[in-house]
Amino acid sequence: MVWTSQRMSGPSLMPDRGSSSAIFIRAYAIEGPDSLIGATLRSLAATDFRMAHMFRVPNNFQVASAHGTLGGCVTIGDFHQHQAAILAPGFVELEDSFARLQGIALAGTDEEPVGVAISPRFPNAPYLVVTTLIETPDGQLIPQTRA
Repeated sequence: MVWTSQRMSGPSLMPDRGSSSAIFIRAYAIEGPDSLIGATLRSLAATDFRMAHMFRVPNNFQVASAHGTLGGCVTIGDFHQHQAAILAPGFVELEDSFARLQGIALAGTDEEPVGVAISPRFPNAPYLVVTTLIETPDGQLIPQTRA
C-alpha cells in the first residue's frame, strides 16, 4: 500500500494543488482474488499509514514554484505519471528489510536447514492502493479515502 503526503499550496484541499516530498509504503502478503485484496487494502488505508515506512521522493523529480525549484518533490499528477520510478527505490529498500530466512526447520542429526523459503520480493506489477494524505498547517496527516 502506498501513501503520498501532500502539502497543500493554497487554502483549497484539491489534491492537484499540492506537492509531495515523501511517500509512505507498507507491504502486505495477501492471497486471494483481486476483489478481496483491494477491499482489504482500502479498509486499512485510513489508519495503516502510521506504521508505514517513509521514503523521500528521488531528487531527480522537481517542482517549480513561486519560491524556486524544489528537488525531491512531485505534484500528485506527476506522482501518478511516474509512479514506477518514484516507488522503485522504496521497494528495493523494503525488500532488503524482509527476513532473510523464512520457514526454517532443522533436518535430522546433520542440522541442515530444510523448508527454507526464498525471501519475499515484490512482483513486477505489484497490486497497489494509493492514498493521498493531506498535511494540514498544524502537521496532521488526513487520509483521503472514499466513504
